[in-house]
Amino acid sequence: MRRQGLFAALALTGCTETNEYGAGATSLRVTLVAPDGGLGSEDDPLPFSSDWMTLGVEVESLGGPIDGAITLRVLPVGRTSPAITAVEMVAGRTVPATELRFRRAFGEVRVVASDDGYVPGDPREAACGDGDIRDDDGDGAAGYPDDPGCFMYDDTTEEPGTGAAGASEPLLFANPRVRDVQQALAGSSQPVRVQLDGRLPDEDAPGGVLLVTHRATDGFYFTDVAEPDLGWQSAFAFNFSTPRLMRGSCLRVLTAGVEEFYGFTELGSPAWQCVGADGASGVCCRGDAAYDEKGCIEPCGAALPAPVEIDAAMLSDDGEMEAWESALVVVRDLTVAARFDACDVDGDGGIDFGDCDAGESSFECDLDRDGAFDPDAGDRLACTEEACCSNRCGDQPDCSVLESLLDRDQWTATVVDGSRTAEIAIVSSAACPNFDPREHAGRTLGSITGNLRELSFGRPKWILSPRDTDDMPDCP
Repeated sequence: MRRQGLFAALALTGCTETNEYGAGATSLRVTLVAPDGGLGSEDDPLPFSSDWMTLGVEVESLGGPIDGAITLRVLPVGRTSPAITAVEMVAGRTVPATELRFRRAFGEVRVVASDDGYVPGDPREAACGDGDIRDDDGDGAAGYPDDPGCFMYDDTTEEPGTGAAGASEPLLFANPRVRDVQQALAGSSQPVRVQLDGRLPDEDAPGGVLLVTHRATDGFYFTDVAEPDLGWQSAFAFNFSTPRLMRGSCLRVLTAGVEEFYGFTELGSPAWQCVGADGASGVCCRGDAAYDEKGCIEPCGAALPAPVEIDAAMLSDDGEMEAWESALVVVRDLTVAARFDACDVDGDGGIDFGDCDAGESSFECDLDRDGAFDPDAGDRLACTEEACCSNRCGDQPDCSVLESLLDRDQWTATVVDGSRTAEIAIVSSAACPNFDPREHAGRTLGSITGNLRELSFGRPKWILSPRDTDDMPDCP
């Protein structure tokens, strides 16, 4: 493709900001036309961009013209539409002015322009496409990713760009809140590390009141209690070990990577600072008598949220349940599974689910146990007899897989709401070591309170983790 150059900015009507990095033939100048709220500042940042926003951008090459496509990105964090935005330059300028669409930006970001030699097209016909074996530019390599001139598989030319690049003045956005993480950032294909800002309830400062509701052996659950509606306001920070935090601790700041673990949003590898850490204990509690076995004696000025009641109708609606992931919830009148089926047929200590994709013969699973394999009646193929047993038990509300209890301390219970019956899994040994669900098979318990987790392939997929004996009134 190309030539030489440097990007720059566009003179549109309105306020513009310009920043030039490294004058010369291998640099570009990028100019922004400020959105209605300006470019943001530390004292008055733009709101977190959960929705798409449009920004006027002009790029100009300095020291030499570029005729062809250049790419625009929002860095270090932000998603453009399309994901890789390519715009044309004519005689060293973007003509007409480019409108860049992006979202999910926070903190300080810049629009970065670069001459990567990328001219997108139909990947079935592109020179860099998967099926292309021609060496169009004669450099001894063909197609993406082998040819260094191929930026992506839909690049229509194998010729590299000049490498010219430039960045705009910064845009300053507010950091996301917990709701933004759960609704806008979780599940994104773009890895991102976020910063959540915290404060005390009576402070006039950015961020939410990030209150720890449960300290687990592998991390902690917390909720932004500053919001009147607690839906989408909770999250779990995965720490690999028991953190030096307590129930009732408040976070001043938390940075972590947003990750999805089989449908469950986790804030991985977290680093945090807390409010009112006691110097001797370092457990983030206030007051002289900092904490006891239940948590902080004097929480950080905010009351722990009341648990949200989950019924059978909610358990049957994954969309509604997502709003309460990691939150403190309570389930009432739940009935322990009537039986615990052992599915470890060969006695090797685990359930072999097999791998049918690897060529293992499929096992005809008679889920309704009527003596015949009938797909029209709901029967289906499984990879192994043990997988069939686990699937069959998982599909029956009164059944819990014994190995799930023995290996993962997980058992199931049902909740009935009129004609609707739904299942939920319970992990209870940390809260009540003396409770053996097999001794309570078929019994209806008054209630269990705890934090809510999700396991996308689980049967059932929603898991309740009580914290202590107070969360399990039926604990012996």
